[in-house]
Amino acid sequence: MSSLLTSRRTLLVATSAAAALIAYRLRRQQIAASEQPSLYVTVDRSGGGV
Repeated sequence: MSSLLTSRRTLLVATSAAAALIAYRLRRQQIAASEQPSLYVTVDRSGGGV
């Protein structure tokens, strides 16, 4: 029973982390699209690229 609870907690953490990462990337793209192209290039270089 405890192993099931642990695996469910791990899945929840992994799902939350994935959702946060996706939300961060989408937000970064939205900010880049609404700002100047120069800012987009700067963020793209420092962030590893989209």
